[in-house]
Amino acid sequence: MIQQPKKLASFLRLVGEQMEDRYGDQHISTILHGGIVLNEFTLKFSDIDLIVVLTQVTPNQVHDLVSLWKEWSTKHPFGEKLWINLIGEDLLETNRGAAWTISKKGVRPVHGMPIDGMELHTLLHRGKTLKGKNIISRFPRLPKDYQIQELDTFLRVLETYSMTSPLQPQRHQSEPIDDDIGIILSFPRYLYNLQTDKILTKCHAAKWYGQKSKPFRTELLTLARYRLAPQKVSSETIFSIYRKVPEMVPYFWNEYFKHLGINLSIPQPVITPTQVHYQETFYAIRSGLQARRL
Repeated sequence: MIQQPKKLASFLRLVGEQMEDRYGDQHISTILHGGIVLNEFTLKFSDIDLIVVLTQVTPNQVHDLVSLWKEWSTKHPFGEKLWINLIGEDLLETNRGAAWTISKKGVRPVHGMPIDGMELHTLLHRGKTLKGKNIISRFPRLPKDYQIQELDTFLRVLETYSMTSPLQPQRHQSEPIDDDIGIILSFPRYLYNLQTDKILTKCHAAKWYGQKSKPFRTELLTLARYRLAPQKVSSETIFSIYRKVPEMVPYFWNEYFKHLGINLSIPQPVITPTQVHYQETFYAIRSGLQARRL
């Protein structure tokens, strides 16, 4: 589902044109990727993922893009949703060098290609050139072990959030935030990728998972419904789903390892009145990933 499709299309045309105007001959391509090219965008929760390719990237060009982002974010309702990766042409050939990410979270330098394996998969198969040359075929190919790399990244995300919501359900903010919901909806998304070697958005993955009677089916479908139409589900309902996350972690990782051919039983985290302890759970997951690499 794409919310406000005509207004969004008009805004994207404006962004592409202004990118080309600002950078002139140094602009090679502005490419749309991410959930929006998989037919999912909501104004409350979604990002607009772009990659801007220049002949080379200088500090002045980064500064120019930050200025453009600030202008868009103040003048257009879609502006603050832009998540822009700025890269030089040489990064396409070597996958080495500096890149920059500009978003509502700030400006961040990145070493190497600034998108992960699932994002690259979507870019290669569904990416759309907004302005400039169609150079999508020049992006690096997916490595054969990209699924293991993605699971390793997902584990690091879980470890990062191990002391806050949604992994610590009682420590949620006053209303549900997209980072928390995105983590939970990632569980079926990685499972779908392992089973099919294809990519779905998080909400579509929840709907795929919910086609059959499985553990956490109702909770994941409810989260997807909230992400697409937050006014239809109460915050209290979402926070009650957070309480299931400590059970979801070992369940889904056991499913991942099953599809990877690894016979491993991930232990439940230890739950006390004040905290959920994931140390043994994460240790077992890390051991399983290391075994898969051997």
